[in-house]
Formats: sequence, structure tokens, C-alpha cells
Amino acid sequence: ARDAGGIRGVTVALVRYADAASTTPIEWYNWQTRLWVTAAGAGTERPATGTTSWSVGLPGLTNGYYGVRATATD
Repeated sequence: ARDAGGIRGVTVALVRYADAASTTPIEWYNWQTRLWVTAAGAGTERPATGTTSWSVGLPGLTNGYYGVRATATD
């Protein structure tokens, strides 16, 4: 953060890739429906708990290639 107010919040997106060399996700996890969807949208960002140190529980994952993106807002 650029000011003394600090971070207001953190959201997390979970994505799945076709293979280890892929750079474009094939699916996004929808935290609301608990299903994998083919496009990012409502429900694919989940608020994390905390700001200085944050966490989010992940769903059970099968073998595969996944990525996590955390976005902080201030």
C-alpha cells in the first residue's frame, strides 16, 4: 500500500492448466458452486482471511496442473 492504511483485502483465484507447459488456464474454480468452469466470472474470486498474513482453504484437488492468483487491494 502507498499509504498508512495498508491492504484492504485479498482475493484468490484458482485455475487449472492442461499441462505443465501451458500458460493459459483451461478452467477456473467457482468457489460458490464448487465446480470448475471454462470462463472467469462471478464466483471465481474468493476473499481470503487476513491482510498482513492471509489464507484461504483450497478444495480437494486431483492430480493435475494448477495455479493460484492472489490480488491485493488497498
